[in-house]
Amino acid sequence: MGCDIHLFTERKINGSWVNLNSDLGVDRCYTLFAILADVRNYDNNIPINQAKGIPADASKQYLDAVEDKGSYGHSHSYLTLQEILDYLPDAKVKYSGMISKDQAEKLDAGELPTSWSQSTNAPDYVYREWFDNNGNLISLVENMKLLQCNVGDMDIRIVFFFDN
Repeated sequence: MGCDIHLFTERKINGSWVNLNSDLGVDRCYTLFAILADVRNYDNNIPINQAKGIPADASKQYLDAVEDKGSYGHSHSYLTLQEILDYLPDAKVKYSGMISKDQAEKLDAGELPTSWSQSTNAPDYVYREWFDNNGNLISLVENMKLLQCNVGDMDIRIVFFFDN
């Protein structure tokens, strides 16, 4: 069974967090989940923070989604754009998994794998580890910046939880 993220963007307006109802294009990516809240952290990456819980000042839309998922939702958290930006300069993200021998040869030559899995029965796959920036996190930041609209980095945040 897989794990998915339910992510909302919020902006502080007149002292209250308001849901922006925007899609930041975050799909299932366990490395991103590990960085955001230490969820499915197979490679022991350093997360931005441990899951902080449901923010007391969350938007109604987020709280409705939390209630709708009930006990299936877990690892509730939130991060401001500034918290993510502070993490990025020192981010050294480890990836690992089973890749084809062809991809392993390309990795040895400096080309990063385009796909991998945590396990497989395929006889021509090998286990490898590598480091890279997290393109999904960088995309998330870029999309959050598009929503910023001349407000401070502390006034834009994501609120999220996971389900399996």
